[in-house]
Amino acid sequence: MEVLLLAGLAAACAPEPAPVRTPEGPAAVTPFSGAVDQAPRQELLAYAQGQSYDAGYGAGDVQALGTAAGTRGPVVRIEPVTGAFAFSRADLAQGRVLGRMTNVGATAYPRLALAAGGTTYWWVDSTAAGWRSLFIPSDSLLALGTAPFRIDRSSPDTAYEWRQSIARWGWLAAGEQPWITCDRWYCCSAALEHP
Repeated sequence: MEVLLLAGLAAACAPEPAPVRTPEGPAAVTPFSGAVDQAPRQELLAYAQGQSYDAGYGAGDVQALGTAAGTRGPVVRIEPVTGAFAFSRADLAQGRVLGRMTNVGATAYPRLALAAGGTTYWWVDSTAAGWRSLFIPSDSLLALGTAPFRIDRSSPDTAYEWRQSIARWGWLAAGEQPWITCDRWYCCSAALEHP
């Protein structure tokens, strides 16, 4: 009886095998047709929701975001679009959804156009005024959020190349910044500041 009990406990406590991840290929994304600024919200949301997001362990990030008052804000998850690491600058300039942010908290987070419990999609493009980030909230009562967009070299080592889309919250004095791998060697981020 003791042998069976010990064998049962050993089997119950054995670590489960890690999920097998296959390498991502370049994203085959159909560009959004039309001007994103003038498109009906439902069209934008249908496009953003139709993308594939990597919710696998390690691909995204979950953090309690800070507020302008220096207090703890809601917990927000960020996930990259599958294949975002392979978007070229031309793809990004044309316009792409880089990721989605989901507020798992009970309070809104206006910096990212996030309602309590809501989802916002991060769109980037280049206009005559320059690069920009647009935050498209799933709550149609909220306005689109905007922020400057940056592309930074991820490593001075030119041989290093991203092989997977990764999303993180970057911590800067101005507050958290959404950050996603892009353009094979670069990091895309939104230059947000607390109001």
